[in-house]
Amino acid sequence: MIRNLITSAFIFFIVSCSNEKSDETQTVEQAAKNAESNFPIKRLSKSQDILDGIYAEYIKNRQDLQNMDAEISSIQNDKRLVAEIYNDVLSNSGDYYKSAESRTESIRDSVTKKEILNLIRNSQDNYFVKIKKLAQLKREINQNYFEIYSWYDVFKIRKTLGEIEKYQSAHPLETDSLENFIRKQKNVLNKLKNLK
Repeated sequence: MIRNLITSAFIFFIVSCSNEKSDETQTVEQAAKNAESNFPIKRLSKSQDILDGIYAEYIKNRQDLQNMDAEISSIQNDKRLVAEIYNDVLSNSGDYYKSAESRTESIRDSVTKKEILNLIRNSQDNYFVKIKKLAQLKREINQNYFEIYSWYDVFKIRKTLGEIEKYQSAHPLETDSLENFIRKQKNVLNKLKNLK
């Protein structure tokens, strides 16, 4: 008898779920009824940031903004290249002075050793004066780099807010169908609770 009851409950549950499946499809379709937007947000790549994706769509037919986008990308890439060149010079110079001092330690003649150490240190001091200015300029370049991105983000946000709002208006999420679906869920839940 218990076995028959369990089998009946299982069959009831399966039938109930198959009915709900078609209702669920209708619910999902109704939730976004009148969902037509001329802005193709649904086509954006999953790996692309949505704000950048909307902005890319926004500038697609705007040559002036495409040119600005290219100019910003170019100057930001150039910053990286300039930094790499100067970092190589700094790194090579630092390595040279370490190597020269290390080798000087193996010089046996103390007078010559002292003379060479003085030459190295004078050269290094002069070099530090030069790179002090360079360090200041590098800081300014880095600040400008981040400021460019910040202001460009401000511009992108201003231009894309209207587009996402249009998208939201074109895709109203109707709550009636969700409320109906919740009622159906509760109905199935009550039936399950009352099974004996």
